[in-house]
Amino acid sequence: MAGIDIGKQYLNDIDIVNAALAATGATQINAFNEDDDNARTAAALYTKNRNMLLRKIPWNFARVFAPLSQLAALPYNLDIISPADRGTGSVSWTGAFQLPNNCLRVYRFSPKDANWRIVGKALYTDAVPPPPPAQLLGAQPPNANGSNTPSASTVGSPVVLGIEYITLILDPKQFDTLFVEALIAKMKMDMAFGVVGLSEIVKTATQEYHEAIQEAASVNGMENWPDPGFDTTLVDVRMGYTSIAVDS
Repeated sequence: MAGIDIGKQYLNDIDIVNAALAATGATQINAFNEDDDNARTAAALYTKNRNMLLRKIPWNFARVFAPLSQLAALPYNLDIISPADRGTGSVSWTGAFQLPNNCLRVYRFSPKDANWRIVGKALYTDAVPPPPPAQLLGAQPPNANGSNTPSASTVGSPVVLGIEYITLILDPKQFDTLFVEALIAKMKMDMAFGVVGLSEIVKTATQEYHEAIQEAASVNGMENWPDPGFDTTLVDVRMGYTSIAVDS
C-alpha cells in the first residue's frame, strides 16, 4: 500500500535552519558547531527565535496544565493597584508559588477570579488555597460501582490552584506545522541580513513572517473553547469605546 504524502517533515533543528538558509540562497549546514559563518549565525538565532515564538502565541501544542507548589517565603501586603476609585488599591497576597522551570508564559490561572502577578519565577496571588483532601481509612474506589465517573461528592470539589502555561518544547517533531513555518520565516528574516545582506529578501521574509503569525494565531484560536465576553474600562479604551451620556 502506497504511503500518504504529507509533505516535507522537519526532523530536527538543522532541517528548519536549512529551510531558512535555502530560502535566502545561502549554503546549508550540517551542525551548529561547524566552523562556518552560516552555522554560527544560525546557532545564535535559532534558540532565541524558537523561544520567542513559543512565548508569543499560546500555541495549543505547547500548552500544559500544572498545580503550583507554594514557596516558603511569606507574601507581602502591597498597595499597588490604581486608581483609588476602583477600590483601596491594596492587594493582600495569600501566597507565592514557584513556576515550573520550563514555563515560558503563564496563559491562565486557576481560580480565574483571583488576582495574580508574575515576579521573577514566582506567581503571587490573593487566591485562597484549597483545603487538603480528607484522609480516608482503607482503600475504596471513586464510586460504589468502581467506575471513574465523577460522583456527586467530587463534582463540588475545591478548585485546584494552578496554571495553564506554555512549556518549552525542544523536539521539533512535536512542533505544529504552522509554528514551523513561522519559525522558518523568522529565521529567514533574521539571517537574510546577517548572512546574505539583501534588503529585498529581508522585506519579503518580514512579510512572510507576519502573515505566518496571523494565520497560525487564527487557526490556533479555532481549536479552543472561546472565552466568554467581558467588559472593562481597559477593554473599552483599547477598543476605542467611550462613555456616552443618554438623556432620560
